Amino acid sequence: MFRNLLAVTDLELFTQYLDSRGIPYREGRGHYEVLQVQHRSGQWHCVFRRDRATGGGELQHYTTDRRMEQLVRNFINWKHTCSTHDASTPPSGT
Repeated sequence: MFRNLLAVTDLELFTQYLDSRGIPYREGRGHYEVLQVQHRSGQWHCVFRRDRATGGGELQHYTTDRRMEQLVRNFINWKHTCSTHDASTPPSGT
C-alpha cells in the first residue's frame, strides 16, 4: 500500500523534479505545511510535516495530500529508475 510519504531527505530533489516539469510550488504556511504544490486544476495541495514518532524518533518522512499520490508515486519511481546515474538533476521531459 502506498502511504503518500515523501522522505525528508528527498524534499530538495522533489522540488527539482517539480521544476523540471514546470509544476508550480511555494512554501507552506504554518508549522505543519512544508510545501504547497499546484495541481492542474489550480488548487494547491500540501506536503505536511508529521509529528515525531512515539519514542522520540527523528522525523523521516513528510505526509502528502492524498490528491498528490500520483505525483509523489511518479517522483519515487523516477528516483528509483535514476539510481544508476546522478539523480541530483532531473532530466527534463522524463
